[in-house]
Formats: sequence, C-alpha cells, structure tokens
Amino acid sequence: MACHRKPWKPAVKMKSEYGLRVLWFREKLEQGDYDWAHLACSIWQERVLGKCHEDRSLAIAHDVEADFWEEIEVPVIRRGKDTGKTKMEWHPRQFTQAQLHELIQQKIKDMKPSHRDGGNLI
Repeated sequence: MACHRKPWKPAVKMKSEYGLRVLWFREKLEQGDYDWAHLACSIWQERVLGKCHEDRSLAIAHDVEADFWEEIEVPVIRRGKDTGKTKMEWHPRQFTQAQLHELIQQKIKDMKPSHRDGGNLI
C-alpha cells in the first residue's frame, strides 16, 4: 500500500509570522541597518556606496575599498609627543563632493550587468 502524503501547507499563524519577519527585514534594509548586505547595495547603490566612503568595513564588504580608502603614513604620537616613528593608517580618500558623486555614478555603471554576459550577474 502506497503512502500518500498531502503537500505541506503552513498554518495561518506560521504564514503571518513569516510575513512579519520579511516585513521587518525589509524595513531594516530600507533604513540602512543592513547596508553591508549585497542586496542593499543592489537596490540602494548610491546610498550604500556613499556610506562606503565613511565606513571602511562597508567598502570591504562591497569590494570598493581601493576606490574609497587609502593607507597613508602618519607619525606615531605618544603622550602628546612625536616619537619620530611612523605607522600606516587607513583613511578615506580626499574627494570633493562632485568627485565623490562622479565616482559613485561610475561604480553604479560598472555594477550593471553587461550584454556580453546575457544580463546575468556573474
């Protein structure tokens, strides 16, 4: 005798809980709480890339660190005095607002799928 299973259907309560979680996640995404996520960058490119210039961890997450950040040599200061030594620190690249806007627009253009790959993201 064959066992006939009915397809699984979530209870109404489960559907509503799932829907609430999706809505909560979407709200957090829209508010910018998850700008590290690739999904956020694919939807709100300008906002996320703008934040990459302020937050190096976001730039790393979206693989644009070299575009927005640079490592520079700075003096080592201890107790308010220059030690004569130097160290390397990460700092945001210096851009005018117009230059930053142009860079962000160029990065957005580079993100769009090309016709060569059939429009698919690689």
